[in-house]
Amino acid sequence: MPAGTITQSTNRVFLGGYTMRIEALGADLWSGWSNAIDVQHFTTSLMLSCWVSGEAFTGASHLKAEVHFFSVLGTDLGSEVVWAVHDGTGVDFTQYVTQVKKADLPAGTRFMRLRFGITDGAGTATGVAYVDAVQAAPGEWLPAWTPSLLVEGTTLDAIADGTTYARIKAGNLSGGDLNLASPSIKNRGALAILNAVTDKEIAKDAVTTAAILDGAVTSTKVGAGAVGATQLAASAVTDTKLASSTASLTKVSGGILTGSGSTATLPSGKIFNATAGKVRLRSFTSMPTQLQVDDGEWFAVTAGATKGIYVRNGTVAMNGAGAEVTLA
Repeated sequence: MPAGTITQSTNRVFLGGYTMRIEALGADLWSGWSNAIDVQHFTTSLMLSCWVSGEAFTGASHLKAEVHFFSVLGTDLGSEVVWAVHDGTGVDFTQYVTQVKKADLPAGTRFMRLRFGITDGAGTATGVAYVDAVQAAPGEWLPAWTPSLLVEGTTLDAIADGTTYARIKAGNLSGGDLNLASPSIKNRGALAILNAVTDKEIAKDAVTTAAILDGAVTSTKVGAGAVGATQLAASAVTDTKLASSTASLTKVSGGILTGSGSTATLPSGKIFNATAGKVRLRSFTSMPTQLQVDDGEWFAVTAGATKGIYVRNGTVAMNGAGAEVTLA
């Protein structure tokens, strides 16, 4: 008997609800074989992928993934390929991908099978591995992972009808046409031919804002002039509904101020009317340094011998009387 267990687990999952959990307890332990992959189903290459996570490996123990090649009679032809070796013990999953080219298969190959196991090369392996999202996809690239709802030996009759989707059963199709009278078809009376429902058949207020998906109505779907002031409810458009570029400095100031970055400019010929408001200069209790004010900046000193209003001019500041004072 092999030492260890192979179980369906929810302890650590990459996709879906379960993983294959392999726990070796002092001896090499291998899973059973996957379904047979018929090489006639791909012309150039087969892409293989799996996601693996491990824990509690000891010594040289690690998870290995192998692909074996079989004849039409089921004979293992040897020359198996090891396409994943994982000895990490973090909780994250690692993806392993390989490409098996049909031209490189052993002579006489008809089927391929996959298996996973924990081994240390000496038959004394210990550790736990989780294997999830196994793919075997024909082609030159790996498609998005899609779980299969069927397992070997399952028929469509064995699949239960879901709450959203149900099967089309025998007798519902006749001559290639869907029988709309079947009791399996719900709301049969609501089915109509193309263009049978027009805007005249839609009652007023039947479509509300809650029924319209985000992004469903774009500027290309609204005719020119279709939405005017009379079509908007009071307070329907607020500042939170405006794009960041909608209210620019030029639009807000009526073209009096223009801006670029953090600088606002009064263009030539425009008048800034301070009589209608207040202008406040930056103020200091003593003469500031060059680092505190910019060249050309007006500022005020509120105390001391240098009390007054100045404009910086290089390394000095000039007051209204034309006297220059060296910046501190």
